Amino acid sequence: ATQIMLVAQGSAVSGLAGFSSFGWMYYVGLEKINVLCICAVFLVAAVGVDCTFIFVSAMKAAGPDTKLADAVPMAMSEGASAITLTSLTSVCAFAVAAATSGAQPAFLKFNLVMAVALTLNFLGFIFFFAGWQVHNEHRIPDGKCTPHRIRRAHDRSPY
Repeated sequence: ATQIMLVAQGSAVSGLAGFSSFGWMYYVGLEKINVLCICAVFLVAAVGVDCTFIFVSAMKAAGPDTKLADAVPMAMSEGASAITLTSLTSVCAFAVAAATSGAQPAFLKFNLVMAVALTLNFLGFIFFFAGWQVHNEHRIPDGKCTPHRIRRAHDRSPY
């Protein structure tokens, strides 16, 4: 049940990155968004799900016996380096495509939206998702594995 919460939070980071890239494009002066730009939100969501599973598997690789203070730096070094490399190569690829697609305005806007959205996705995962994951790991020993509190047998007692 805790993994469901992490997937939802990772999807939220990716969705916010995709839609906020539209705001950045309006701020820069590209006011007309085309259909390709709307598809960019879904592509960023796919990359975000991948980043989510990279971070979750890096935390699980630390092992159940490792203390949280030791597991988080291990998971961040594994997960952050992996998503840094994939995000950097993707942003560079879309930036080069944007630089070479001046004759096709729709393709230019799509590449710019993707480059900005992937950058925001990367920043969201490094700063926000990592914190959510640590918060989630703190909830597990407390028995708060679902959004609603798990009721134990002794909690049902009226005394």
